[in-house]
Amino acid sequence: MMQQLKYLMLLSSIICSSYTFSQFTIIVENANDFHDSITNKMFIAGNFNGWNPADSSTMLVWEDGVLQTKIVIDSTLNTLEYKFTCGSWEKGEVKKNGAPQPNRTCFYKPGMVVEENIESFAHIAPKWQPEENTSVIKIKLYAKTLNKEKTIRILLPCNYEKNNLKYPVLYMLDGQNLFDETMSHSGEWGVDEAMDSLCMINKMPAIIIGIDHAGEERIAEYSPYPIQEYVTQPQGDGFAEFVVNTLKPFIDSAYRTKPEREFTGIAGSSMGGVMSMYMVMKYNNVFSKAGVFSPAFWTNESNYENVKATIVQQPTQIYFLAGALEGKEFEVVNDTKKMLDILLQQNNPNINTRFVTQSTGRHTESFWNAEFFEMFEWLFLK
Repeated sequence: MMQQLKYLMLLSSIICSSYTFSQFTIIVENANDFHDSITNKMFIAGNFNGWNPADSSTMLVWEDGVLQTKIVIDSTLNTLEYKFTCGSWEKGEVKKNGAPQPNRTCFYKPGMVVEENIESFAHIAPKWQPEENTSVIKIKLYAKTLNKEKTIRILLPCNYEKNNLKYPVLYMLDGQNLFDETMSHSGEWGVDEAMDSLCMINKMPAIIIGIDHAGEERIAEYSPYPIQEYVTQPQGDGFAEFVVNTLKPFIDSAYRTKPEREFTGIAGSSMGGVMSMYMVMKYNNVFSKAGVFSPAFWTNESNYENVKATIVQQPTQIYFLAGALEGKEFEVVNDTKKMLDILLQQNNPNINTRFVTQSTGRHTESFWNAEFFEMFEWLFLK
């Protein structure tokens, strides 16, 4: 009882003082589950400190029997992402079985106190030995326009080998994050589960073509235009040409596809959303539909100018998704709405749009996972 009283008094004092100093306080509720060698060298790394895994200013300390840290947050941030570490990413937090732990997120308010529970850390947890998703076919194709090999992940419908049907095709960016959490550091979209569920209810699934991102060159490859301080030599046009002129012809020749534009879509998130929007406009003779999730349109005003100058001549569906907790002051929602308004102002009967927002939506795979089925249904099954 005395310990609980101390804990409540501490919480009360933290809340009062943190409102004064606009601090964000994190308490490890299950700290006593760990040895002193762990709790005496525990840090927080996040989007507020450059993801520094050994930042002395975020080191957790014991105060009145509670392991905690008080972090001064930049007033421009309202969505926080972070993880616990023991001083390095090799000693970062993981799940109890050693599996990756997605970033923790919260919507920040001055004076906020968050109580967290940690499962384990990489250097003390069992070594995780994930099994790669064997239902996904993995190949490599050379992209002449990018001067590199690209890894392609192909998901065929669950009943593909049992019939002679032809299927629509959805090309998706960030292929590592679509089917298999073993390939992703931040979770998966669950696209294979979504396609399997369509088989179970006797609805037509699609062949899904996942195109792996280029790691450190991801932003450049998904950029049709320069991005100040990030990309001086955008590779977006080279990437789009590879998909249209190399990848799609290969897929149509190797698998039973419906190659016509009305059965072909492109989808992606963040910079992948930017590229999906760019490609459905530029190659409208190839793609009739696009899933544009959490697009980073802010990267260049040309993203908007290009759409203003393009009037598509064939029926086109574009599904927009944005979360209220992406960026500060609803930035991604507002940027997406700006693009939607441009399309609406064209009064083009060939454009059919849907704009979905979620009050709890964050810039994470789990958000896109939760909305993928609805996007696919609207684009391909309506």
